[in-house]
Amino acid sequence: MRKLPPLNAVRAFEAAARHESFTAAANELCVTVTAISHQVRQLEAILGHKLFERSGRAVVLTADGHAVFPLLRDGFDRMASAFAAIRPPADGDAITISTTRAFAERWLMPRLARFNAAFPQLVVHIDATEELRAPGAEGVDLAIRYGRVDRAGEPSVLFSDRYIAVAASAICPPGARPAIDDLRSRSLLAFRWKNAALDSPAWSAWLAGADHDPGRDF
Repeated sequence: MRKLPPLNAVRAFEAAARHESFTAAANELCVTVTAISHQVRQLEAILGHKLFERSGRAVVLTADGHAVFPLLRDGFDRMASAFAAIRPPADGDAITISTTRAFAERWLMPRLARFNAAFPQLVVHIDATEELRAPGAEGVDLAIRYGRVDRAGEPSVLFSDRYIAVAASAICPPGARPAIDDLRSRSLLAFRWKNAALDSPAWSAWLAGADHDPGRDF
């Protein structure tokens, strides 16, 4: 038998951690800010650990909060996907789109109102997760992902990315173009995607391309 804290307290913490705001969590769950605060304190008392540092109206996750939040967030995502897979659409047809949280929040959600106006009979479910889910699996009809294109499934390419190098003005004053060899001698800041399966931007590849294209963008 699973020993779990009260679900309302867990939901309150997950929403507050995701929004980094008790107020936003209260709006999402249709309760008061006081209720969110009470539920979070109840969860902290049960666990014996502080999950948030509070400073006025600002809330910041503690180390323990950071440790437990991703697991709870993914758990709620899975629950939502499980129910979406069996829930009949309210009206007309339904489609489930699986994509990353960032793409859903920054690109997909702002365009849904226009889509719904054009296709009011279609119910759209968004499966926002970092886990790769192929169309046809787990109730997913359409998947939007970043990475190399696998032609086996006949995908459509929505966008192609393009990387440019940027530098502090002390290194590259406005209007100036530093020599490529000068960049090689400096400390270069690297970036890696959270998903190791994706190709992260690499300075080695960029510098190799710059050797063949002296006009490459900075």
